[in-house]
Amino acid sequence: MYTWEEVAKHNAEDDMWVTIEDRVYDITAWVSRHPGGVEVLRLVAGRDITIAFDSYHPFTTKAKDMVGKYHIGTLAAGSYEFPPYLANTSGFYEDIKKEVGDYFRTQGTDPVAVSKSPVAGLWRMMLVMLVSLTCFAAAFSFGKLDNMQLSDNEHVAMAQAHFMQFSSRVTESVGLQIACAIVFGICQALPLLHTMHDCSHTSFGTNQTWWYVFGRFFLDFYAGCNMTSWHNQHTIGHHIYTNVFKADPDMPVKETGDIRRLVSRQVWSELSKWQHFYLPVLYGFLGVSMRVSDITEVFTAHTNGPMRVNPHGVLGHLEHIVSKCFFVLWRFYLPLVVWEVPLPMFALLTFIAEMSTGYWLAFNFQVSHISTVAEFPLGDVAVLPTAATKKRSSTPSKGRGRADSGAAAKPVEKLGVAGTTNTNTSGIKHEVVPYEWAVAQTISSVDYSQRSPWTTFCCGALNFQIEHHLLPSVSQYHYPAIAPIVRRVCERHGVKYNCLPNFYTAFYLHVKYLYQLGQKGQSVPLQTSLH
Repeated sequence: MYTWEEVAKHNAEDDMWVTIEDRVYDITAWVSRHPGGVEVLRLVAGRDITIAFDSYHPFTTKAKDMVGKYHIGTLAAGSYEFPPYLANTSGFYEDIKKEVGDYFRTQGTDPVAVSKSPVAGLWRMMLVMLVSLTCFAAAFSFGKLDNMQLSDNEHVAMAQAHFMQFSSRVTESVGLQIACAIVFGICQALPLLHTMHDCSHTSFGTNQTWWYVFGRFFLDFYAGCNMTSWHNQHTIGHHIYTNVFKADPDMPVKETGDIRRLVSRQVWSELSKWQHFYLPVLYGFLGVSMRVSDITEVFTAHTNGPMRVNPHGVLGHLEHIVSKCFFVLWRFYLPLVVWEVPLPMFALLTFIAEMSTGYWLAFNFQVSHISTVAEFPLGDVAVLPTAATKKRSSTPSKGRGRADSGAAAKPVEKLGVAGTTNTNTSGIKHEVVPYEWAVAQTISSVDYSQRSPWTTFCCGALNFQIEHHLLPSVSQYHYPAIAPIVRRVCERHGVKYNCLPNFYTAFYLHVKYLYQLGQKGQSVPLQTSLH
């Protein structure tokens, strides 16, 4: 019998324990043989991986069949690091995996390989990077590239000539320089929404070399952030505990002291009533904030919001230092020293580019979960099960609102984490998310513009947020095809499926949510007319 604190001590590559459905496993001997690579296991070492284990092996039972031989004990009753979910007993998630898996089997013999193909992402990002670097060079070179030596290759020389002509025109116009800085900022965000995001979910190719190289190239070296930080915040934090107060790193972690009031359990302040004005303005600083928190939190304090960060190792620290230096070299040294851009103009163009990146990322992130149509499990009141309770369904009916003070306070008999068995039914009190994991993912996420390929490209398929959260290991380029399948299963199980007509509606409902939570003592009534 072990507590989660005891399991957490075994969080290294040469000493790795995990828990699945309250069973403790020593998988140290399996690390080097894991088909998904070592990095993924280093990330989840010493943690409960029930949900990750299930959602990252959606179309195969091989992992489940194998892991049993590494079983060493049981998790102590009531010993949870974060609030558990209701046990997966409705069959909702099993139906999702089966029907989507059947769809991929019609595309090829191996649904895993089909669902992770990197081809669609590669050619898209080649075009984006071409536009990005062209705009960066034209805006920041100040004519230093207008007289470059032409190549002996006819096609390359023609491309150089076109670039020099374009660069010359940009240099002569401040307006064009600003426009290029904006385009560069957007193109700095797009590879993160596409390739990097898929790499962080093991859905860009079928092995860790693809995920490690392409993920870190775009996030660490190109954008100056850090993949390890993103993994801790997004992959094992936000995706497992979506919209769960004090567990989701994208949410506030305390009742007081945060300028965002996103759940009614947070203490209201006078500042809160203005958050629908100042938060959208501050979103532009997302990129800068991420780069700073890499250093001050993840690689110093070993935390990312409520998530504890496992040791980085020598190579992890080295990669962090080298990538930051490379980013400074090409984004600051190259324009200021090599191209001799005047400091005031460099500062202006860099600010515009960074704000463009920050807004492009943040607006796409925020509308997908912070909305009047999304639910916030545990956002209103703690749910503490007792030994003597009445049975409660784990699947909300269609059109059901967010758990309010009355609904959420009802006792729960069966609790646990998403899996095949009910767990920790001993009566020990622990705050519990009153839904199955897959149900919670669905009702806390928001889809929009499902019929717009342009919107899907611009936001890296984040407009299919429900599909992404249910099946994160599937490449985003498949979401438009599997969305009707997910919707049908939701309708069959009576699970609320949030789908809005366009981004503008999603953005409006995001701002509306901020406004309503900013009013003194108010919860947000769930909007059901669009379900």
